[in-house]
Amino acid sequence: MRKAEKTIQTTRELAELAGVSHMTVSRVFKSPDKVKPETRERILALAEEVQFRPNPVLSMAMAIRNRQKKEGQSFTSTIGWVHSNSREDTWHSQPHLVTYLQGVRERAGTLGFGVDEFWTGEGGLSHKRFSDILAARGIAGCIIAPPRGRLSRMRLRWKEASWVTFEHDSWRPLLNRVGKDDNYMMGKALRELRRLGKGKVALAIPKTLDEKSGFILQGRFRIAQKRHPVMGSLAPFLYEGADIPEVGDKLLKWLKRHQPDVLICMDGRTRAVLEQGGMRVPQDIGLVHLNLGLDTPGWTGMYLDGSQVGAACVDLLVSQLQQNQRGVPDQPYELLLRPQWKRGNTV
Repeated sequence: MRKAEKTIQTTRELAELAGVSHMTVSRVFKSPDKVKPETRERILALAEEVQFRPNPVLSMAMAIRNRQKKEGQSFTSTIGWVHSNSREDTWHSQPHLVTYLQGVRERAGTLGFGVDEFWTGEGGLSHKRFSDILAARGIAGCIIAPPRGRLSRMRLRWKEASWVTFEHDSWRPLLNRVGKDDNYMMGKALRELRRLGKGKVALAIPKTLDEKSGFILQGRFRIAQKRHPVMGSLAPFLYEGADIPEVGDKLLKWLKRHQPDVLICMDGRTRAVLEQGGMRVPQDIGLVHLNLGLDTPGWTGMYLDGSQVGAACVDLLVSQLQQNQRGVPDQPYELLLRPQWKRGNTV
């Protein structure tokens, strides 16, 4: 094995050793299809020979190149998408979730990465098996999608890869994440309702969602009530589980007893529950959704394109790969995106 006189840590040094331009080496790792096969193979072989390891991308490249070469496929680097929902097809079948994975795939493809999906829910891969697959395939970075309901600790070999999650801050261990700015989201919704002249406002969200937000949603709502008495002082309706139809009767009784002008919620089925119970929307009560999606056409509320979240997850993960940051971060950080207010026909 050839040994360099000094440790090769940059693509410029590798380019000098290979006798090619820096741009050529850069393309080998970022856009391999733009480099002649013989040149690409020679540079990859040289990089492996001198143990060139500037970041995990090369490890992914070598492992996947060997596997795909046998299968007659074109070379690409890969990141993982892992979830532990009750169903394997959750992120393909739920309208309000589909865009997240679409955003991941689109941004990953732009940056020269493929995406492999892994399911660790009941009936899927065990955590050990999943970690073994990542190592075998040379996948050094993964995006962990939050499941519905309570988040359980995933016992993975954290030190072997880079990780990003999104939406909630209740993961343990704490990872770098992309999320909505819940404080801004709730504050913006309440400001718009005051601008529209609405008075008494109610809030109905799952207990687990309130917990996952770090109680920001309930906290921001209660502070606004104290600052603006016109909103009333009605305590939030916090319900068990994640499905509003399961608590529909209780919600209807609660609303009819307190008679709010507007209900802020997080479940697109809330309108059907209210209308089946004899409440007209928006004549009897207005509805505001905090996470508008494909399942809430025509609603008023806060909107953040899921594909933007997915793209931001890829950007955050790739930045860790480039800096060779693996494992659980000592100081985890967040990238928060701000939703927009959209006026519909429910207020």
